[in-house]
Amino acid sequence: MSGLGDDPGTVLRASDRKSLAWTIEQGVKQTLGYMKKCGAEEVHLVVIDRPRRRRGARA
Repeated sequence: MSGLGDDPGTVLRASDRKSLAWTIEQGVKQTLGYMKKCGAEEVHLVVIDRPRRRRGARA
């Protein structure tokens, strides 16, 4: 799982605006890795799909 951090606090970011499907696929891989590492029986994956901001738009 290259590109994914080993720290459970790591956040997977689709900063280059890859597809939502890609983000979910990578998030599931990362979450299952953490699950195996700590022996969890239940995990949650939260995906926040924020709309793109236009250049020059204020937050």
